[in-house]
Amino acid sequence: MSSFPISARRTYLIARQDFIGYIKTWGFWLTVLGPFLGILFGILAPFLLSKSEPTRYATILDETGLHASAIEQLLVTDNDDDMKDALRELAKFTVPQKDKAAFNKALDEQGIGAAKDFIKKTSPFLAKNLQMPESKLVFIAPPAHSMAELEPYLLGTKKLDIAEETQALSGVLHIFEKDGITKAEFWSTTPTKNGLVRLANRYFSNQAANSYLEAAGLNRTELRKIRKASVSVSTFNPAKQADESGGQKVTGKDRIPYIVAAGLSVLLWLTVFNGAYMLLMSMVEEKINKVLEMLLATTRFSEIFLGKLLGVAALTLATLLPWIIVGALGFYAAAQFADGAVADGLAKAMTPQMLIFLPVFFFLGYVFYGSIFIALGALAESMQDASTLMTPMVLVLTACIIVVPIGIAYPDSPLLAIAAWFPFSAPFAAIIRLPSDPPLWETLGSVAVLVASCLFVVWASSRLFAHGILSGGGTASVKAWFSRVVSRKKNGYAGNMTKPDPSHNARLALLKAALTHVPFDGWTRKTLKQAVRDTDLPTGAEELYFPGGPLEMIGFWNTEMDGQVKQHMAELDLDNMRIRDKVTAGVLARLYAIGPFEDAARRALARTALPDGISLGPKILWAASDTIWRAINDQSTDINYYTKRMTLSAVISTSLAAWLADTDPQKHKARTFLDARIGNVMQFETAKFKTKKRLSALPNPIEILGGLRYGTKRRKRRG
Repeated sequence: MSSFPISARRTYLIARQDFIGYIKTWGFWLTVLGPFLGILFGILAPFLLSKSEPTRYATILDETGLHASAIEQLLVTDNDDDMKDALRELAKFTVPQKDKAAFNKALDEQGIGAAKDFIKKTSPFLAKNLQMPESKLVFIAPPAHSMAELEPYLLGTKKLDIAEETQALSGVLHIFEKDGITKAEFWSTTPTKNGLVRLANRYFSNQAANSYLEAAGLNRTELRKIRKASVSVSTFNPAKQADESGGQKVTGKDRIPYIVAAGLSVLLWLTVFNGAYMLLMSMVEEKINKVLEMLLATTRFSEIFLGKLLGVAALTLATLLPWIIVGALGFYAAAQFADGAVADGLAKAMTPQMLIFLPVFFFLGYVFYGSIFIALGALAESMQDASTLMTPMVLVLTACIIVVPIGIAYPDSPLLAIAAWFPFSAPFAAIIRLPSDPPLWETLGSVAVLVASCLFVVWASSRLFAHGILSGGGTASVKAWFSRVVSRKKNGYAGNMTKPDPSHNARLALLKAALTHVPFDGWTRKTLKQAVRDTDLPTGAEELYFPGGPLEMIGFWNTEMDGQVKQHMAELDLDNMRIRDKVTAGVLARLYAIGPFEDAARRALARTALPDGISLGPKILWAASDTIWRAINDQSTDINYYTKRMTLSAVISTSLAAWLADTDPQKHKARTFLDARIGNVMQFETAKFKTKKRLSALPNPIEILGGLRYGTKRRKRRG
């Protein structure tokens, strides 16, 4: 058997159980496919929206005769500009980087048609299936020459005949003069804001600005040229290594590493949050469904703790895999189609320091927060408890993510440097500081702080994890753990063995009520609370009668069974029985004392095999064997006193396991097993007696040494 305290196979099985259990759910696959569905929706949404918007036929009733044609021309110009912008966006994904200059030249010099042909040559399939946006606003000549005559068209009582199809008039822009001032009104039965209104407002705004400039002898086109030729301040970084393109000038590619680091910090935050949340929910669900109690019968709590960490880590990685794939595709697309500065910036972001420390901080951050959330899940008794316990940690995580905008805006902020040394924010702050090239000792210091914090958190969380599972969780269990571990107050079976109990009847009533719930809820505080309700005792009576919790009740139950053994042995004619028969009768009495509560006994064995109850099992066995030896009037006071109780404890322990495993009401197999074990004990006692007799016949070395010192006569005279 391996000497390593954690079974790798059992840990793997627990991790696999958590992993497979989640990937079988619809929620997991929706999360996995979410990024791809989001990208697909983002690509198709503009086209779906453009298709869903109906074509709107509008007219301009311009009584001044000055503005209608200019507004219609502005619409044509806007449509051309929108088409050019759409073609430039499409070219980012269809035109290779080496052909970008030729595409831009074709668009600027030859127009929209040439640009479309260029895209068809580089990506014929995509260009064929992606339709370019078209304007949904169409101007027509006014079908009437007054608002009164146009009103039936707006109300739908009259229709337009356009291209041999009947269409409705969606709106009328009425431009007129009143008191020497130009007025504009838009009439439509559609109450939402119309594109024609925005177009007209922009036209009149530009006209007012042009009129103002012309009155001063200025020209709007010349103003644009002057503003474009004005002095622009350039930013330079003396710490930057000069390159051929821009020397030490700060460009967009210098900011990209900070944006990439911020994205990775957010990704870590999402990883921690999703993983920790799944750990918490998994713990609570398995506690409620009694899965953990069944696992604890064959598995160490450390294996469950580690298995859940690994299982949810694998699940979180699987959940994030689509985002990783999307990110990798984004990097590839940027390198192939984006501007050279973007590709250079992305390459600059992936420094050796980032590649080395990024997985380190991901791992430590997950272990740190994951361990905390496992402990919180173990302490929760219900989903409501889980939500309450999770709230403070969510607030902490939310506060820690503030370092991301700080890292982008102020990478040299002292607050960011301090956050890198604070365990809760260190994973996020350390990652976002990497592009600013902090001293190596600071980064290693953040790693050291996180490693030390992880070790402490894993230790403390494992203790809370074990206590939360064993005690049933809740606020009372936390107080009991703090009282025992921090305040070092002792309770439980050991103190109960010698202290008189003035409330024996109430404790016995609680025990009898609890034994009916243990097969379903285990030896937990929930069972104790149910027993209190069943016995009509005041709320909180379990804290008064069993302050040590379920372990104290297990000890009390075994004390009661020892009392039954005493009573049974006192009724036997022990003077006419062999030692072997006496011991056998005592062990059988102890086993029969379990009665119909064998499931509770099995749960007690599993409960006392756990860390905080591991010392209780030997005490119970010792007390049971001591009860039997005293009942048969054993007078041993030397080393035999201990050896007899040790050997009988081993017999009771193995016989109890055989007894609980034997489904035969007569317990034939268990009794046969017990007879064989008693036979082994008797053989041991016989061998021990013979060895002692032979050793007594040997010369006593002390007497020999005394004779050499004082002489034989003196020794005899003194004798």
